[in-house]
Amino acid sequence: MTSPWSVARVAGASMAPRLADGDLVLVLRWGRPRRGSIAVVRHPGRDLLLVKRLAAGPGDKVYGAALADREWWLASDNPLVSPDDSRSFGPVPDRLIIGRVMLRYRPSRMRWSRKSAAASRSTDS
Repeated sequence: MTSPWSVARVAGASMAPRLADGDLVLVLRWGRPRRGSIAVVRHPGRDLLLVKRLAAGPGDKVYGAALADREWWLASDNPLVSPDDSRSFGPVPDRLIIGRVMLRYRPSRMRWSRKSAAASRSTDS
């Protein structure tokens, strides 16, 4: 049985401030896409994974046209940094959605303090 979870690394600042370059995200690969969620998606024209917001879904109107069944509109949270979303390649079919981001881990912000390290040594004995 395949695990419903996978991990991806964020590259770039297109999803700032929610996600930063170098963040790791835990992705739930099962379940239905949800409007407003952040998802990992296969780029429709390149061999590349994207981390983008599912801004609009089936039936929603984008630029005056309704999205078809099983189509999603991807958006960057920081659109000035990256135009590599549905503005440049249009809506994507839901089969390209790998899963929803459920958790962010920011390794760059993890630091050990002497106080917490000393406390952990004293409780481990």
